[in-house]
Amino acid sequence: IDKINAANANYVLDTNSITGGQLTINKRPVTITAKDAEKTFDGKQYSDPVGVTSTNTVDTGAKLVYTVNVPTGVNASTTPITVTANAADNPNYEITTANGKLTITPEQLAANAVTFSNSSKVYNGNFATDPATYTLQGPADDTNFTVPTDWTAADFDNSGITSQNVGNYQVQLSQAGLAKLQQANRNYVFDMSSVQAGSFAITKAPLKLSLIHI
Repeated sequence: IDKINAANANYVLDTNSITGGQLTINKRPVTITAKDAEKTFDGKQYSDPVGVTSTNTVDTGAKLVYTVNVPTGVNASTTPITVTANAADNPNYEITTANGKLTITPEQLAANAVTFSNSSKVYNGNFATDPATYTLQGPADDTNFTVPTDWTAADFDNSGITSQNVGNYQVQLSQAGLAKLQQANRNYVFDMSSVQAGSFAITKAPLKLSLIHI
């Protein structure tokens, strides 16, 4: 006050002549963005920590309080990773959140990962008694792979059975059968090379001769 009076000789000022001011600290605008994450399908949830990036923060200010919400799904897909930040927990900030994404990519099957159970019949010279359908097994030790149970004759290619004579003949999936297998296993990527051809064997018929006594 003395300095103000000294600078203003034509006035007399005291404490009643001065009105106090007010310092306002506004909330700091901050954006928190979840980072992206990725994994290959294995039938399990994503379990690694997912971080964030934040803009317009200050090193010495109050710590941001937030939660990163990672999807719990296990199937091949792309889903948002969200961030939750409550205003009550962050009174010094005006927070905007932005999503990341979790991408679970389908598993690529190796060649010949799916196999046929071999089948056979005893020679009888009759094409009509050849199997209409066959049994398949999924990749070894993979309990997530599904083998359909509603196979029909149209799902198989028997063009490799070229004779009714004794021998081993190749059988495999048709394109319709491959499509059915792919439809049942959207968490995998595979084509016909991943399905090993099966074998259909025609075995010798036992021959019994009876001698006629004369």
